[in-house]
Amino acid sequence: MLKQSNQLLIQWLALVLVAFAIYLPIMHEMLQFERSDYARHIQWAGEIQASGVIDLPHFLFHLQVVAVNEVAPQLSLVDSALVVTLLAQVFLAAILYRLYNTVSASFALTLFAVVSVLLVAPISITGWAERDVYLGFIGINTYHNPTTNAVKPWVVLSFLAGAAVFGKSFIRPHAAEVAVAATTMVVMTLIKPSFTIALLPGLGLYVLYRLFKQAYINWWLLIVGIGLPAVLTLAVQFLMEYGEGSGQLAFGAFTVMRHYAPLESLPFRFLMSIAFPLAVTGLHWRAARESLYLKLAWLTFGVGAFYTYFLFEDNERIYHGNFGWSGQLSLVVLFVASVYFMLRQYANRDWRALPAKVWFILLVYALHLVSGVFWYYLNYVD
Repeated sequence: MLKQSNQLLIQWLALVLVAFAIYLPIMHEMLQFERSDYARHIQWAGEIQASGVIDLPHFLFHLQVVAVNEVAPQLSLVDSALVVTLLAQVFLAAILYRLYNTVSASFALTLFAVVSVLLVAPISITGWAERDVYLGFIGINTYHNPTTNAVKPWVVLSFLAGAAVFGKSFIRPHAAEVAVAATTMVVMTLIKPSFTIALLPGLGLYVLYRLFKQAYINWWLLIVGIGLPAVLTLAVQFLMEYGEGSGQLAFGAFTVMRHYAPLESLPFRFLMSIAFPLAVTGLHWRAARESLYLKLAWLTFGVGAFYTYFLFEDNERIYHGNFGWSGQLSLVVLFVASVYFMLRQYANRDWRALPAKVWFILLVYALHLVSGVFWYYLNYVD
């Protein structure tokens, strides 16, 4: 028993060290780059600390930075932001490890799955020479935006909570489980609401499907644990952001995306962004249709992609592409669900007996991973 406990401790320590090894260099680099989003968000955190007034609709990252700075005043706000971001990435790695460990008996394979998900990017090899690897694609791992990095663990947790609405293991959820789901939704939305506005319609579409199938739905968890907390938080944020005529939402096909990439290139870039989950689902159609995670992830991503390509803010932030974060975060979840599906199908099988379609999918995933390593390199050196 002691030997097993020590082995488990070593595995978790290895996971934490790997997460730090990946994110410490790149996040430290982002914090030194004045044109990254970190500079602006750290400035806002400083203003909140100095005035005690919160006028941002999504402020929880900034409060975390202030809290770290207050607890450890020897740290600057920049250092505090680094601490918050690194802890979020370790938290994300831990969540992914727990999830993948349920379907994979190999620590090495599980660790590789976690690390690869933390690194993958759209397949961009054809654009390497011109460093055309981000704009026009739907990103997966983006390093320059602090709230996106801070919200990722909560995004995955909220997705799992949403999937639990339809799971038999949650037929009679305890009040504590509903409270955890509600807390997750509020925390996620207060850090960044981008995934919340994609998840809710995705859940709504899947609820309609389950009603048509006369299948089980945990209404208590759905309404009290997810729906109400999210909608109420979003309503307050909407009033803070748009209630005083500071701009409006607008609809326009590819308005933002074609500003950054040629219109004719967008379909190819879209396919290169989703190649792996598309291959997983297309080559396992029957099994994929039975996968709760894949179905919910695809529905949520469909909503997020719609926002990315068709919605924008009709004000000075029109080309900030803030609705693009919905597509990016929902694509993260789609990759998480797709990797989980593949591990569940094949993790404990003899690799020599794997069918050809699996090797093709692994090749596609390798292209995402290689592109992600190159994307990491570009962010680090530039």
